[in-house]
Amino acid sequence: MPNAAERARNAYLHRASRKRRHARVIQQMGGVCVRCGNIRDLQIHHKIPVLCRRNHRCGDTNMQDACRDPGAVEVLCRICNLRTERAYQREHRSAAESNPVPFEETA
Repeated sequence: MPNAAERARNAYLHRASRKRRHARVIQQMGGVCVRCGNIRDLQIHHKIPVLCRRNHRCGDTNMQDACRDPGAVEVLCRICNLRTERAYQREHRSAAESNPVPFEETA
């Protein structure tokens, strides 16, 4: 079992490798926000929301393939990414409120 220092180092390395990977993907995808054309504060937006991905197991081949698909992500600036996330949350919140799951009692 790794100690606290090893866990912290592993977490740092994971973040650093993720940051390099994201920078590479952003560069490969043109280095510009696809919504507004901004070239600063760029982020990778996953078209398959994190909440949906969390419902699948880590080893789920379909989810791994979907995340590797270039069409599964797009480059957005921080502002456009926030707007997209808020719109998604509003859409799904209103859908959940209009179609509540019925409560079923078990005997």
